[in-house]
Amino acid sequence: MNDWNFIDFIVEHENLFFNEIKNCNDDFENHPVYIWGGGEYGRAIKSFFEKNNFRYKKIIASKKFLSPQSKAFPLEDEMQSAMPNSVVLVVCFWGYNESLIAPFKDKVFKVVNLDTFGYTRCGGDAFFDFSFVKNHLDTFEQLFNWLEDEKSKLTLTAWINQVISCNPKYLQKTFTKNQYFIEEIMNFCDEEFFVDCGAFNGDSALAFIEHLNSVGISSYKKILSFEPDKKNFDALKNLNLQNHVCVQKGVGEFSETFNFSSSGGAGSHIVQTAVETTGVQTETSAKPKTLSTQECENTELIQVDSIDNVLENFFPDEKVTFIKMDIEGFELSALKGAQNTIKKFKPKLAICVYHKRDDLITIPQYIKNLNSDYKFYLRNHHTSMADLVLYAL
Repeated sequence: MNDWNFIDFIVEHENLFFNEIKNCNDDFENHPVYIWGGGEYGRAIKSFFEKNNFRYKKIIASKKFLSPQSKAFPLEDEMQSAMPNSVVLVVCFWGYNESLIAPFKDKVFKVVNLDTFGYTRCGGDAFFDFSFVKNHLDTFEQLFNWLEDEKSKLTLTAWINQVISCNPKYLQKTFTKNQYFIEEIMNFCDEEFFVDCGAFNGDSALAFIEHLNSVGISSYKKILSFEPDKKNFDALKNLNLQNHVCVQKGVGEFSETFNFSSSGGAGSHIVQTAVETTGVQTETSAKPKTLSTQECENTELIQVDSIDNVLENFFPDEKVTFIKMDIEGFELSALKGAQNTIKKFKPKLAICVYHKRDDLITIPQYIKNLNSDYKFYLRNHHTSMADLVLYAL
């Protein structure tokens, strides 16, 4: 493993999805293209089509999934009126299988089902191409060499190959269960102080307790959960867990107010970010994300605070043992706001590094700059390019 060369594992150089849609566009008159999926994923792919001047006939969704917000047309009606062997379906949802097209299979010319998850993250800013890897080769090689085990190295190269190509075959081979709580690399005790950033509805808090119980630990010191989305926060509070403190704020570098796109789901996110400087050139934009009309309707102002500030004011000198972050592209800012805590206690860190294309460049380097003794592991907890987590232990 010591003689492995990072770049030898990067075998994909082209985006299969872009090439596939370009070919479909050239043959649009014979085989019209439908975007299949009326949710966030479908809207993101619609933006991709429009940005690249690719044609599509309609956005469609099964009748049982239709809603006024989706602005999609009924799949069943469109397929009924389609010509045999004519339709191209671009899948924009999870869980596709061939049984879903069985009732109208004779109408389908082609199904395009590739991993385009990156288009839904940060306005498509999760994607990069092979030139991005080449331009940051030294940094990627450094991360590759920092990773502690073979599975981490294979996960890194599989993820990069899948991002570049959209070919879903790579991450199926490295998929890992038990996100944030991996027994073979992580140790826990009955004095855990768990800081959960992006707590959603408490799923990670519940998984934390379940994992402790599974390894014979029946207690913990505290769970501190940050969740700015009101609907999610209400569900979080209603868990009524022991020693559980819930804070209806986002986490960042400073105490600030931000616009927030609230969906009541796992993808609620801050829509205005600041320039992030870490000594590494990045492609992070200082401009607010452009919002659709629907997103504007679901936007509200929220308070963001730093972990260091909250801990200093409310839990001074209490030892934090574990920090998890899944905060839709705000992870680096939140790490900066936790630097004193990290330097003082060296807690276990589980940080999502898939929301922005430069996450794998900036976040590991920033953590190493805080404490060079951290050991890095990388795991993907989804077979798409979602849920890539850096573990610093």
